[in-house]
Amino acid sequence: MKSAKHRPIALLTLLLAAACAPASATAVTPAQDCTDIRGTESIIAGHRIVMVGELHGTKEMPAMFARLVCAALARGNAVAAGLELPAAERKPLAAFLASDGGESARRSFLATPFWKQWLPDGRSSRAYVEMVESFRAMRRRGLPLTVFVLEEQAGAVSPSTSRDEIMAANVKRRYQANPRALVMTYSGNIHNMLNIPRYMPDLPAPMGFELRDLKPVSINLTASGGTAWNCQPECGIHAHPFGASAALVRDPALVLDAPSDAYSGHIDIGATTASPPAAATAP
Repeated sequence: MKSAKHRPIALLTLLLAAACAPASATAVTPAQDCTDIRGTESIIAGHRIVMVGELHGTKEMPAMFARLVCAALARGNAVAAGLELPAAERKPLAAFLASDGGESARRSFLATPFWKQWLPDGRSSRAYVEMVESFRAMRRRGLPLTVFVLEEQAGAVSPSTSRDEIMAANVKRRYQANPRALVMTYSGNIHNMLNIPRYMPDLPAPMGFELRDLKPVSINLTASGGTAWNCQPECGIHAHPFGASAALVRDPALVLDAPSDAYSGHIDIGATTASPPAAATAP
């Protein structure tokens, strides 16, 4: 029997499972997992910016971010989720989120140059699209979730302005626009570093460092093995740099890092599975 504490999450999971039913045979999305990751609720409490970093090109990491967002919604937060997508994807993203999620909408979403880029970096993966689809389903249920692109350039931008400065400025705008919303970002894990590590002394200031005055929480998703689809330099499936792993971690938890580290903490998800480019696997 579930405790009263877990009933809202369980009910939300059931609602999202219904919302995620595929509009066609080509838009399959699994039921959304909205359960909390152990340790995250306490560290997020009192903070309004949560940055999550990934290794591009895996199946499990986008799913983990979707779970973190859904769990935040289940706790009663309004959430603004920022994705590491270029400015040109703002309108296509908004159109897909407002659509029925069917085959036509998916085709239109994947028709832009970003999804067909000559050197995909993992952000254009099938798993990334499935993450966006889960956000569409959450919004369709009326949950207080907005999704925005981190790389949108608002107004004139100096040629010397870095990509991380642009992303940080977008986070600050969302932070200021809705004082009650939890801003959650998802990016490559260098961008959400809170400081410049000693082993990377020449690293330009990351987004996380640019936001340090707002006291963000920074979580790094880590894996103990598996595969990822990326280019290094040849594009395709590559072994995860940390070597072989036995299995996916069934009960992941947030582990706090030292205060001087680049992240507030990390979540080890165990083995990863490569996720190929979505456009290459589209119907």
